[in-house]
Amino acid sequence: MKKILAGLALILVTMGVAAADEHPIMATNNKPLAADNIVVKTPQIQLVQNGATSAKAFMELDNKGNLPQILIAANSMTATQTLLHKVVGKDSKRIKRVNKIVIKGHDDVELAPGGFHVFLMGLKQTLHKGDSVPVLLIFEDGSSITVHAVVS
Repeated sequence: MKKILAGLALILVTMGVAAADEHPIMATNNKPLAADNIVVKTPQIQLVQNGATSAKAFMELDNKGNLPQILIAANSMTATQTLLHKVVGKDSKRIKRVNKIVIKGHDDVELAPGGFHVFLMGLKQTLHKGDSVPVLLIFEDGSSITVHAVVS
Protein backbone atom coordinates (compact mmCIF):
# COMPACT_ATOMS: atom_id res chain seq x y z
CA MET A 1 0.00 0.00 0.00
CA LYS A 2 2.86 2.39 0.80
CA LYS A 3 4.38 1.74 -2.64
CA ILE A 4 1.06 2.59 -4.33
CA LEU A 5 0.71 5.86 -2.35
CA ALA A 6 4.34 6.80 -3.05
CA GLY A 7 3.82 6.10 -6.76
CA LEU A 8 0.61 8.14 -6.78
CA ALA A 9 2.38 11.04 -5.05
CA LEU A 10 5.17 10.91 -7.65
CA ILE A 11 2.62 10.98 -10.47
CA LEU A 12 0.82 13.99 -8.94
CA VAL A 13 4.09 15.91 -8.45
CA THR A 14 5.14 15.14 -12.04
CA MET A 15 1.74 16.26 -13.35
CA GLY A 16 2.02 19.48 -11.36
CA VAL A 17 5.42 20.25 -12.91
CA ALA A 18 4.09 19.51 -16.39
CA ALA A 19 1.04 21.68 -15.77
CA ALA A 20 3.25 24.58 -14.65
CA ASP A 21 5.19 24.32 -17.92
CA GLU A 22 1.95 24.46 -19.93
CA HIS A 23 0.54 27.56 -18.19
CA PRO A 24 2.62 30.68 -18.87
CA ILE A 25 0.86 32.57 -16.06
CA MET A 26 2.40 30.23 -13.52
CA ALA A 27 5.80 30.36 -15.22
CA THR A 28 5.90 34.19 -15.34
CA ASN A 29 4.92 35.01 -11.76
CA ASN A 30 8.26 36.75 -11.22
CA LYS A 31 7.74 39.12 -14.17
CA PRO A 32 7.32 42.75 -13.03
CA LEU A 33 3.81 44.11 -13.49
CA ALA A 34 3.17 46.84 -16.02
CA ALA A 35 1.66 49.01 -13.27
CA ASP A 36 5.02 48.92 -11.48
CA ASN A 37 7.05 49.90 -14.56
CA ILE A 38 4.88 52.30 -16.56
CA VAL A 39 5.04 56.00 -15.73
CA VAL A 40 2.23 58.07 -17.23
CA LYS A 41 3.12 61.65 -18.13
CA THR A 42 0.92 64.63 -19.09
CA PRO A 43 -2.48 62.92 -19.35
CA GLN A 44 -4.98 65.24 -20.98
CA ILE A 45 -8.39 65.16 -22.61
CA GLN A 46 -9.18 66.90 -25.86
CA LEU A 47 -12.80 67.36 -26.81
CA VAL A 48 -13.58 66.48 -30.42
CA GLN A 49 -15.53 69.77 -30.50
CA ASN A 50 -17.35 71.91 -27.94
CA GLY A 51 -20.49 70.19 -26.72
CA ALA A 52 -19.32 66.93 -28.30
CA THR A 53 -20.29 63.53 -26.98
CA SER A 54 -16.80 62.14 -27.51
CA ALA A 55 -13.25 63.04 -26.57
CA LYS A 56 -9.68 61.82 -26.98
CA ALA A 57 -7.22 61.15 -24.17
CA PHE A 58 -3.54 61.76 -24.81
CA MET A 59 -0.53 60.96 -22.63
CA GLU A 60 2.97 59.55 -22.66
CA LEU A 61 3.52 55.98 -21.45
CA ASP A 62 7.12 55.56 -20.29
CA ASN A 63 8.31 52.00 -19.58
CA LYS A 64 11.07 52.05 -16.94
CA GLY A 65 11.46 48.25 -17.01
CA ASN A 66 13.47 45.90 -19.20
CA LEU A 67 10.52 43.95 -20.61
CA PRO A 68 7.84 45.19 -23.01
CA GLN A 69 4.47 46.03 -21.48
CA ILE A 70 1.22 45.87 -23.42
CA LEU A 71 -1.75 48.18 -22.96
CA ILE A 72 -4.85 46.21 -24.00
CA ALA A 73 -7.78 48.39 -22.91
CA ALA A 74 -8.94 51.53 -21.20
CA ASN A 75 -12.06 52.44 -19.28
CA SER A 76 -13.64 55.64 -18.01
CA MET A 77 -16.80 56.08 -15.98
CA THR A 78 -17.23 59.37 -17.87
CA ALA A 79 -18.04 57.59 -21.16
CA THR A 80 -20.27 54.73 -22.22
CA GLN A 81 -17.44 53.24 -24.29
CA THR A 82 -13.66 53.67 -24.10
CA LEU A 83 -11.46 52.33 -26.91
CA LEU A 84 -7.84 52.28 -28.01
CA HIS A 85 -7.47 53.96 -31.40
CA LYS A 86 -4.81 54.93 -33.90
CA VAL A 87 -5.02 57.54 -36.63
CA VAL A 88 -4.21 55.98 -40.01
CA GLY A 89 -3.74 57.39 -43.49
CA LYS A 90 -2.14 60.54 -44.76
CA ASP A 91 -5.21 62.71 -44.25
CA SER A 92 -5.22 61.96 -40.47
CA LYS A 93 -9.00 61.71 -40.54
CA ARG A 94 -9.37 57.93 -40.45
CA ILE A 95 -9.10 56.11 -37.17
CA LYS A 96 -8.69 52.43 -36.53
CA ARG A 97 -9.45 50.54 -33.36
CA VAL A 98 -6.40 48.68 -32.02
CA ASN A 99 -6.32 45.74 -29.63
CA LYS A 100 -3.02 46.65 -28.01
CA ILE A 101 -0.30 49.23 -27.70
CA VAL A 102 3.16 47.81 -27.02
CA ILE A 103 5.59 49.84 -24.90
CA LYS A 104 9.07 48.35 -25.35
CA GLY A 105 11.46 48.07 -22.41
CA HIS A 106 13.19 51.36 -21.55
CA ASP A 107 11.13 53.14 -24.19
CA ASP A 108 8.02 55.26 -24.37
CA VAL A 109 4.93 55.55 -26.52
CA GLU A 110 3.22 58.85 -26.99
CA LEU A 111 -0.55 58.88 -27.27
CA ALA A 112 -0.89 62.12 -29.22
CA PRO A 113 -2.90 63.81 -31.96
CA GLY A 114 -2.25 62.05 -35.26
CA GLY A 115 -1.32 58.74 -33.60
CA PHE A 116 -2.44 56.46 -30.80
CA HIS A 117 -5.08 57.75 -28.38
CA VAL A 118 -7.80 56.62 -25.99
CA PHE A 119 -11.20 57.43 -27.48
CA LEU A 120 -14.05 58.18 -25.08
CA MET A 121 -17.44 57.74 -26.76
CA GLY A 122 -20.83 58.63 -25.38
CA LEU A 123 -19.75 61.15 -22.75
CA LYS A 124 -22.15 60.99 -19.81
CA GLN A 125 -21.66 64.64 -18.90
CA THR A 126 -20.50 67.86 -20.51
CA LEU A 127 -16.78 68.34 -19.99
CA HIS A 128 -15.25 71.76 -19.46
CA LYS A 129 -11.69 73.03 -19.66
CA GLY A 130 -9.88 72.13 -16.43
CA ASP A 131 -12.12 69.17 -15.53
CA SER A 132 -10.30 66.05 -14.36
CA VAL A 133 -11.37 62.79 -16.00
CA PRO A 134 -10.32 59.43 -14.50
CA VAL A 135 -9.12 56.93 -17.10
CA LEU A 136 -8.22 53.36 -16.18
CA LEU A 137 -5.42 51.84 -18.28
CA ILE A 138 -5.52 48.02 -18.36
CA PHE A 139 -2.44 45.97 -19.24
CA GLU A 140 -2.08 42.47 -20.61
CA ASP A 141 -0.69 41.16 -17.31
CA GLY A 142 -3.92 42.17 -15.52
CA SER A 143 -2.46 45.19 -13.75
CA SER A 144 -3.93 48.65 -14.21
CA ILE A 145 -3.18 52.31 -13.64
CA THR A 146 -5.75 55.06 -13.08
CA VAL A 147 -4.76 58.45 -14.43
CA HIS A 148 -6.60 61.75 -14.07
CA ALA A 149 -6.57 63.48 -17.45
CA VAL A 150 -7.29 67.19 -17.47
CA VAL A 151 -9.54 68.64 -20.18
CA SER A 152 -7.50 71.12 -22.22
